[in-house]
Amino acid sequence: MKAMRKILFVLAFLAAAGTMAYSGFQIFNVLSDRHESSSANEKLQEQAVIAAEEQQQKIIHYNVKLPQNEWTDADNTEETEQPAETAPVRVNFEYLHGINEDVVGWVYCENTPISYPFLQSPDNDYYLYRLVDKTQNPSGSLFLDFRNKSDMSDWNSIVYGHNMQDGTMFACLNEYKKQEYYDEHPVMYLLTPDKQYKVELVAGILAKADASFYDFPVPEEDREEVVSGWLEDSTFQTKVQIQPDDRFVTLSTCSYEFDDARYVVIGVLRELEK
Repeated sequence: MKAMRKILFVLAFLAAAGTMAYSGFQIFNVLSDRHESSSANEKLQEQAVIAAEEQQQKIIHYNVKLPQNEWTDADNTEETEQPAETAPVRVNFEYLHGINEDVVGWVYCENTPISYPFLQSPDNDYYLYRLVDKTQNPSGSLFLDFRNKSDMSDWNSIVYGHNMQDGTMFACLNEYKKQEYYDEHPVMYLLTPDKQYKVELVAGILAKADASFYDFPVPEEDREEVVSGWLEDSTFQTKVQIQPDDRFVTLSTCSYEFDDARYVVIGVLRELEK
């Protein structure tokens, strides 16, 4: 009997050890994948993105300063035209396309982790678990709905991204469930190879994965009612004025209040000087 107990104890110990070893291996894989994703995105940001202020400083540094004259001296009090608003960052799409031609844009939100390229493929599955260089990775990449035009010219363009536990990708979108977070981050910026936009956020919505704002396309006669529904269901309130000819971008990620929950943040695209 004692011998049998010892055998059972040893078997139970080995089973527990095996389970712990397997769990440890799984944890290592998860951490390794996250590190790979973070490193890849950090490299992209370092190589492809430059702050607009830094770029302007370089231009000033290398330009020859012209001497003042009667039209430009300090005594001239005539008001000068204010420079047009531009995005706070510039993106080198030539560099990004050297890695992957599927890159169609970059989304940026100041003082948040959001500063990523987004891609487009013939379906909404390919970049769900692939990095920008097409490497398999659970973190995936941000991607534009395959039904949308890649130049963001549709009435509503949808960009998807994972809600990662380490706070990367689109995880911080869920912070817009709080009014104070919106008040601190009311705008984002979206850049494409040809244009740049200021994204004035107008709604954040908790919904099911089959919610109507994933329908495409939205008939023109239904759009006013759709926008009214967005504003009514929003978790934050905004004073942004919406015009009949406005175009929108919807940023979508997972949420966990119920099965297949989604949280989306919707913004108006305001074209800026490039």
